[in-house]
Amino acid sequence: MYQQCDVATWKNITEIATGSYFTIGLKSEVTVVFTGKNIDEIGDVTSCTEILTIDGNYYTALGVEQSGSYVGA
Repeated sequence: MYQQCDVATWKNITEIATGSYFTIGLKSEVTVVFTGKNIDEIGDVTSCTEILTIDGNYYTALGVEQSGSYVGA
């Protein structure tokens, strides 16, 4: 419905997290990809770099940077 499962072309993904209407993936080069409904600008996490781990929950996407800082939308 919102293309949250549109991940067939994703490559080099090391981690996946989901929310209600989206999927985010952590690529091996520590960047984030997003697909789905961009509620409250959740998709903005794709501008984050040097991410170690990701998580998703309902309408929230979070990441932890190599510096130890949290980023989220």
